[in-house]
Amino acid sequence: MSPLSQAYPAQYGYSIWYRNASDTGQEMVMALGMFLASFIGKHLVLLEEETDREALFNAHFYLIKISQVDEREVWKICLVYWLVLLVGLYEEAVSRLPIGTSVAGDTTFAVPEVTLRKDMYAEVLTNLRLIAVGKMVKPEEVLIVENEEDEVVREHLQETDTIVLYKMMRELMLYLTHLDVVDTERILTEKLERQMNKKDGSSGDEWSWGNLNTLCWAVGSISGAMNEDTEKRFLVLIIRELLSLVEQRGGRITR
Repeated sequence: MSPLSQAYPAQYGYSIWYRNASDTGQEMVMALGMFLASFIGKHLVLLEEETDREALFNAHFYLIKISQVDEREVWKICLVYWLVLLVGLYEEAVSRLPIGTSVAGDTTFAVPEVTLRKDMYAEVLTNLRLIAVGKMVKPEEVLIVENEEDEVVREHLQETDTIVLYKMMRELMLYLTHLDVVDTERILTEKLERQMNKKDGSSGDEWSWGNLNTLCWAVGSISGAMNEDTEKRFLVLIIRELLSLVEQRGGRITR
């Protein structure tokens, strides 16, 4: 990690650089992501036992930067590792919860006087939530149609590769929500607010059809991850904001 930090600092804009890089440069980014994901994934327990964890966290922020690259194959490489990390953090949190505590409560795993591994990765997980929401893919579409025999049937419209990716990303979003409901809700609501027009009449900082679609898919993916009361309140808030967006766009929100 030391020579890597000197040659390509973690603050480096990998997403922009990848887009403008040569084939060799893009292959380097993919290879780096594959190396870090494979190595850390296989040796995470050992690495976390080291007294100096700076290199470990530095490596995670490299993976965060690489995850921001707008290339599906690069994201898949990172996604496999992120799921490995989240499953471990979730299982540890569940095993150390007080008896009777709900996993899908409206609070995070707040265990008094107990330090959890997820707390060490709090900043990493916040960044990962932002990336996951922005990269959320379209869920499988189901249309109710009438076939040639006049029978009403379900028609599935989706690419197989996209279905698999959606299921993986839905799993990612569910774990991220279970580990910190409050942070997930904050990110989703703030991103929706950035879709709204400003007071001066200009469009929101992040307004686009693509951003709105991925945001709505992300909201749908975490259904059931909150307790009933929290989910109802959150859903009402989302619907209210979407209706306001409809009014701002003159009713032309459907696409």
